[in-house]
This record gives sequence, C-alpha cells and structure tokens, in this order.
Amino acid sequence: MKKLNFIYSLMAALVLGVAFTSCSNDDNTTTPPKELPTGITYKARNYAHAWLNSNTLLIMSTDGDHKKVIWTKLNTNDMSILDQGTADIKVAEGYNVLTTSGIVAYRKSDNKVFYFYYNKQETSGSSKTTNEPYFRIAVLNAETMAVEKEIINKEAAQMTGGAYGELLQQTVFFDENDNLYISAFTGKAGQLLRIKKGEFDFEAGYNAFPGAKGKLLTVQYLGNGKALAYAGDGSGTSIDSYAYFYSIVDLNAKTVTRLQYNGADLPVSGGSFSQRSCVNTKENKAYFAIDPKDAQPQVYVYDIPTGNVTEGVKIAEGYYFEQIRFFEKSGNYDLTVCTEKHGGMNRDKSHITLSVKSISDASTTIDFKGQGAEITDYTMESIYDDMFMYQVPNSNDRYSKLLFSSDSKMNVMQEQKFI
Repeated sequence: MKKLNFIYSLMAALVLGVAFTSCSNDDNTTTPPKELPTGITYKARNYAHAWLNSNTLLIMSTDGDHKKVIWTKLNTNDMSILDQGTADIKVAEGYNVLTTSGIVAYRKSDNKVFYFYYNKQETSGSSKTTNEPYFRIAVLNAETMAVEKEIINKEAAQMTGGAYGELLQQTVFFDENDNLYISAFTGKAGQLLRIKKGEFDFEAGYNAFPGAKGKLLTVQYLGNGKALAYAGDGSGTSIDSYAYFYSIVDLNAKTVTRLQYNGADLPVSGGSFSQRSCVNTKENKAYFAIDPKDAQPQVYVYDIPTGNVTEGVKIAEGYYFEQIRFFEKSGNYDLTVCTEKHGGMNRDKSHITLSVKSISDASTTIDFKGQGAEITDYTMESIYDDMFMYQVPNSNDRYSKLLFSSDSKMNVMQEQKFI
C-alpha cells in the first residue's frame, strides 16, 4: 500500500508540477520523498552561501523584488536540491526593499546560520538608495531554517559584499574556537568585527582593523589568531584605483601590519573587487597577487610560521590578476585574469582562467596567450570547495558544478535546473 501511495504521489507531481526529493539512509532504506516548494530562483552574481558540511551547500538571497529572503540546500555530490523555501524575514517598517544578497555564515558548534542583511528605502541599484543606519543579524536553525533571533547591530553600518555575497572575495571566517569574524564598514572605513562562540551579536567595541582609511575588501584566516587582509588606503575607491594593500591582522592585539618585501612596503595594487589570494594549509603558506601601476603583475608568498615574504611567479604585462584559487584535492591553482583592466561586478570584460601546479617560482612568467579557458556563458563569480566550483551561470536557470582540468579546459561536471 505504501508503495502504491508513493506511485500516486509521483503521478501527482507530474500533473501538478510539484517537486520531490528523497534520500538514502545508512541502513539502506529510503526516506519518503519530501515535497519541495517551486519557484525559488537565483540570478547570476547575486546570492550568498555557506557550507553546512562537506557536501551540503546553503544558498541564500532575496527574491526578484527584494522583498523576501529565499534559500536552497544543495547536495553537491549529485547537485540535487535537498530543500528550499522562504525565510521569515520581512522588510522593516519605513523601508521598501532588502539588500540584494546579504552575507551567510554557518556556525558548527551550535548548528546556527547567520544571515547578515539590511533594509533600504529605494529599489536596489538606485543612486538614491538610503539604507538603515546599522545592518541586521538573523540567526536561523540550520536544520529547519526557522528564524530564531533578529538583531540590529550597533557596531557597523554595512557588511562588505552585501550585493554579491562571497562570490568574489572572502569576508567571513571562523577561528579555532568557532568565533565568527566579518568584514564591515561605516562610511569609508573598514572594520573587522567579531561574534564570540555562543553569542549572537557583535562583541561591543571590538574592531581588529582600527584606523582604516578605506574599506576592508578581503579577509582570510591563517591560524593562531592571524588573518591576511586586503584593504583600501583611502587614496582611491574605484575598481582600477591603485590604492589597495595587503596586511596581517592580529585578531587578539587588534593591530594591522602592512606586508613588506626586503624591508620595504609592498606596492599598492589595482583592483578592488575579487580576491587575488589563497591559503595552502599543507604548505603553511599564503599566496597573494599585486597588480602594481608601473611594474609587472606579481605573486608573493607569505610563510605563515615565520612571516617571511618571498617573490612568486609573474604574469605577462597586459593581463590583470582577478582571482587565485587553490584546490586542495588536485593541488591546482586556478589563476583568473582580465584582459582589459580589472573586472568586477557587472563589468563586461574578458576573463581567462589557467590551472597550474605551482605559483611560487620567481623566475617564471606566465603568459596567457593561447592558454587557459575563456569564461563566456559562465561567470567568474563562483563558490569553491577543495575540488570544484559552483555557480548560477548567466542563463539564470540552473546550478552548475564546474572544473578546470589540467589542460585548463572548463568542464561542466553536473547541472541542476531550478524547480
């Protein structure tokens, strides 16, 4: 009888357009399929994410009208949709829309999802947009996605990357004690805020990036209370401004030390959007790239235990660093460059990605001419794990799982249509 009811359910799904998902249990039984709401769709470049475990990816954003917060859980092993829905987060009184994507973080110690967002008076993209004074923190149960708390913070006006999540650069991390850190800003000054383990609001008065003159664009945890940061120096704010520098942040002392090579400050770099750095935990090294104004683009290597900086590979002139990604399983570094100044959100520029095994040899210059894969139907803005990258492509109709192979061809591994 149960089997017959299941067949009837599937027939109803075909007739009514209702989606179901089922899962296999450890004892080889199958959990009855769960009915999923349909019509949850995302736009390329406009969503946030967090990993709930090694193969469960949570995606969140606002809907097309920016009135509701939507979410989807993907099984990245087969790209199946595990669950999806709408969070109980509403536009606050006196405002008209929510921020485009928000920022998402998952705290493992208590199974909580943190969704950072704010309300706006004008429609998204308007030059007259007026935001509420401080952004908000919604705390959700990761299992049910029920909203358990909603807090208006008092430490910063906006979080970094509210329009596009962490698709271009990392702005959130956890330390060994499961304390949460997030890049934010008030006015033009960047801040690095902290939510302690077991707490839900920011620690009052804590800012690990004091005295900032520009926004804090990227933060990556290095271990032992240290983070690599990429920030503006205040002399320019456009994508192409040569006004951005790398530093080491001491999260306990709340100090910022600009990185040097041979006793001199490293040159400032062009390019505000995107992330030109990665961490290889096996080597205990961080790699970061600089696009200087009057010199060849260069990778530098930061030795985490000693703090020593050495030179890495260069790239040929005429190309501009956009992203460096390290994939632990393959040991490959994916270098994405732009051929016409710097790319960034909604800039119609040509991007090429080349997959290489090493970027530490200072005697090597990489020329992308005739090499790599040009990104066309897909986007540079992606989610990464230790092997693959995931994204909503320009078609705005599906989730894609991609891999750049050793010959730098972009391979579409699996795709899942929106339902």
